[in-house]
Amino acid sequence: MISLRNVHLTLTSAAGPVPILRGIDLEIARGETVGILGRSGAGKSSLLAVIAGIERATSGEIEVDGLRLDRLDEDALALFRRQRVGILFQAFHLVPTMTAVENVALPLELAGRPRALAHARERLAEVGLQDRQHHYPAQLSGGEQQRVALARALANDPVLLLADEPTGNLDPETGDRMIDLLLALCQRRQSTLLVVTHEEAVARRLARLVRLHGGRVMA
Repeated sequence: MISLRNVHLTLTSAAGPVPILRGIDLEIARGETVGILGRSGAGKSSLLAVIAGIERATSGEIEVDGLRLDRLDEDALALFRRQRVGILFQAFHLVPTMTAVENVALPLELAGRPRALAHARERLAEVGLQDRQHHYPAQLSGGEQQRVALARALANDPVLLLADEPTGNLDPETGDRMIDLLLALCQRRQSTLLVVTHEEAVARRLARLVRLHGGRVMA
């Protein structure tokens, strides 16, 4: 499903080049649930960005779901993300002036999918929010907002779900329920799941762990 071979990412700054990823080699099978651990600055979020095609690697080969991302232009990368990737962030990134169902329908409408609102209602039902679909983000709890964000990430039925600190803004109990939901929904869809986290308890819920340090896979 995912294959990274000698992937480097170097960003520029006023002080000069800053190496972020330093020769990442990684293979992830379809349907695997993988936790990515490491201290702040280890390269965890950058690794997700490279796999999602949001950030272009400086060098190396990146293959996701049969596509060589390092060979795609920007339009093809955008299509890849729209059709195959769902992304869940620590900050919920909901549009405050849209209701829950409108937030979930947004990526479907942008993709030109028919029956976007009906499909969005189905996704909200999957995360247990069918009775909150007409509420605005400010009217929802943090856990409910994150479930709306999850429904939106799954709206296009992605084969790959990337979650960047999905429990970071939640209390431990709500965070546990979010991980339960993530795992259940990905198992139902047979989606591949990558979760960036600094919480060992969250990471242990996943089938496999990858530890980063200084932009390198350490274990």
